[in-house]
Order: sequence, then C-alpha cells, then structure tokens
Amino acid sequence: IIAISTDIYRIARNNGDKKGILTINSLLINKYCEIGNFKKAIEICNEIEKLAGKNDTILVNSHRLKASAYLELNADNESFRELKKALKTADNLESQNDKNYMKALVYKGFVAYFSHVNASIDSVMYYQNECLESAMSIDDHKDFQDKKYQTLAVAYMNLGMMNIALGNTKEAINKLSKALGICKYEKYHIHKDLEVSILNELAWTYYDQKNYDKAAHYAA
Repeated sequence: IIAISTDIYRIARNNGDKKGILTINSLLINKYCEIGNFKKAIEICNEIEKLAGKNDTILVNSHRLKASAYLELNADNESFRELKKALKTADNLESQNDKNYMKALVYKGFVAYFSHVNASIDSVMYYQNECLESAMSIDDHKDFQDKKYQTLAVAYMNLGMMNIALGNTKEAINKLSKALGICKYEKYHIHKDLEVSILNELAWTYYDQKNYDKAAHYAA
C-alpha cells in the first residue's frame, strides 16, 4: 500500500493535483503509523499542513495524527501541543457534525495522552466523557451515522473499563452494556472486533463478581 500510494503521490505532485496530494498523504500517514515509522508520519503531516490552506478538517486530522506519532516517540510535550492545535482548529469548522466528530477524535487523543503520561484516572475519564458528549452531539445524518456510533461504542467501552479500575462494578456494567447494545444494532456498521472486546470485558467483570452463569454467557 505504501509503495502504490507513494507512486500516486508522485503523479499527483507532478500534475499539481493538490487534492490528490492531500488525499494520498492522509493514507500514507496512517500506514506509516501502522508500521511504526512515526518520524516519516510526522514529516508527511508537516507537508500536509503547508498545503491544506484553510481546509480545517484536514488540519485537525494532521495535528491529531502528529500528536499520536509524537506520543509513540515519547515526545510528550510536542504531542500535547499538537492536540491543543487540533482542538482549536476543530472549533473553526462550520459544519456542526464535522466539528463534533473531529472534537470527539481529538478528545480521544487526549485520553491516549493522559493515559501515556500516567495522569490520574479522573483526568483520563474527563476527556473520555468529553469525547462521549461530542459524539452524542452528532446527528444521525447518513454520512456520519457509522462514525458516530463507532465512536460512542468505543467511548462507552473505555468508560466501562475505567470504572472497573475504580471498582465501580455497577457503573462499569452499565457502560459496557450500552457499548454492546450499539454493536448489536445492525443499523450501525460497527467493527466486529470491537464487539468481541466488549463481550470479553463483560465476561471478565461478571467472572470477578463470581457470577459464573453470566460470565459464561458473554464468553460464549
């Protein structure tokens, strides 16, 4: 994918196709992050930011992906700086759905950041709740429906896991059950691996409570 995308990038650049360059570079960033070449991902982010102009959606994604890459390189200050830039840029988006979705993704980045720096679980939970609230503010427009509910399912699952860590079993089960309900609703095209993760968390939670029947139910 990287080799083909690099060829497409060269063609787009030679033809002066700015939209093509931005589109293919966005794919390249994700792929370089997947293989652990975070320095290359940051390099491409910098190029995107020079070309994006006033395309705030592209800028938000670039800043948040760069923040993620910096975090993997243990450059915590740089990561936090990019997240703040991403959040500020997201506030400039005119479309409310774009704004709320982008802010949800940025808050998700803050969750990863504060988890990485071993901040208090209250700080992590605060940003996870911000992510949840932003996702809930997205309306059910067909272009955003799957994105909205995928984000909500992940947010509820994460909040469930945080409540497990805090010993709030009842609240943990409540949040995990909400996440599972979203995954099982066929109208939303949620990745099956997420549903498996939620079922696993519920099974272990009930197992720890010695409720073996329910543990077996979710494990099955």
